[in-house]
Amino acid sequence: MRILPMMAAIALAVSTNAAVANENHDKEMGNSTHGMDNMKGKEVMNNEQTAGQQLSGKGMVKAIDTEAQTITVTHEPIPALQWPTMTMKFNLDNFSLTQEIEVNDQVEFEFVRANGNYVITAIKPQE
Repeated sequence: MRILPMMAAIALAVSTNAAVANENHDKEMGNSTHGMDNMKGKEVMNNEQTAGQQLSGKGMVKAIDTEAQTITVTHEPIPALQWPTMTMKFNLDNFSLTQEIEVNDQVEFEFVRANGNYVITAIKPQE
């Protein structure tokens, strides 16, 4: 009879650890929504105002995904969008843009909003 409560406790511990691990993975991969709730209204306004507009940023490369053709950057604030410093994934206009870039490089980049995504159109190591 003691086996059932013990199995329930183990299942709870495993599921709690899995949830924490998934949350930590999302944060590491730039999928965190931390601080994003306050930005939703601002982002809608800025999306309308900046659609197709060339924007720029500076930051550090955290990951380059050759399969998905994305780059994850922890960028400085982007005033045109009223974005704070954050880590996020960007699509790449052309994956060859990453030939001169490595993880942990400080970079300057240009991007646009196209089809609901933010797409890097130019990126280079910071001088």
